[in-house]
Amino acid sequence: MAKLSGDDMQQKIMEAAQTLFLEKGYMATSTVDIAKKVGCNQALVHYYFRTKQNLFKQIYLQYVNALMQLGKKNIEQCTSVVDLVHEIIHLYFTFFSQYPNVPYFFVNELIVSSEHRKMVQECFIDNQMRIMLFNQLTQLIRNDIAAGKIRDVNPYALIQNIVSLVLTSFLALPLYNDFISSDEADKQAYLHRREQECEDIILCSLKV
Repeated sequence: MAKLSGDDMQQKIMEAAQTLFLEKGYMATSTVDIAKKVGCNQALVHYYFRTKQNLFKQIYLQYVNALMQLGKKNIEQCTSVVDLVHEIIHLYFTFFSQYPNVPYFFVNELIVSSEHRKMVQECFIDNQMRIMLFNQLTQLIRNDIAAGKIRDVNPYALIQNIVSLVLTSFLALPLYNDFISSDEADKQAYLHRREQECEDIILCSLKV
């Protein structure tokens, strides 16, 4: 293979690892498999990432950072819970449309691996930007509850409901593709419709 820069090689290793983790699962994928898919030797994988677990963590962090940057850009200017719900749902649909394999990749691994769940605690739950955005959401909820605009709602429950609706919309894509339509335009129409339906469901649940 052509000689790549350090950054390009790291990215190529991460892309190969994610593909194999999706196809075979994390436990069944070895660094030898990853090196073979990249077309490099195993020592190079260890040179850049040291361990397979660290490689998984770097893939996860790449997506967390991308999501947080989108969130900071889109959510900070919201002035009401209605605006916030719209922006969060649109953010998730935009993000998962750009990275369609992410839901399958992480949901599968987080269900089966307590080690990966601990990693999520360290990398996402304790992420300072996530905490800042969540505090903003909490304050908006308190303000709108006090103003009688929405019912009393737990911020964690609201986020859980949003994430659950969005994730199932994307996790259902293979079923949509096999049983309803494999046409790309139909898939995009389905996602657009689901985005609006998710927003409608959440907003309806917030009514006083």
